[in-house]
Amino acid sequence: MEVDGGQHGTDMGRSRDSVRDEALKRAGYEVLRFWNHEVDREPNAVLEAIHQRLIVRGEPHPAATRPPSPGGEG
Repeated sequence: MEVDGGQHGTDMGRSRDSVRDEALKRAGYEVLRFWNHEVDREPNAVLEAIHQRLIVRGEPHPAATRPPSPGGEG
């Protein structure tokens, strides 16, 4: 996930992002981009977008892969 500021909205910023995103994609990563103001003003919507992308990819919920706590709770 990348949180972008205004510099990412310029031609040069978009070009650099594109090059980096392609390199990450070739390495097996996926980049989700959100604007700073989205994270600040709509954090629940950002979290939901991330959650939905994980569902599409078939990633398990973190709690499903976490070992049980030693005390049996959690």
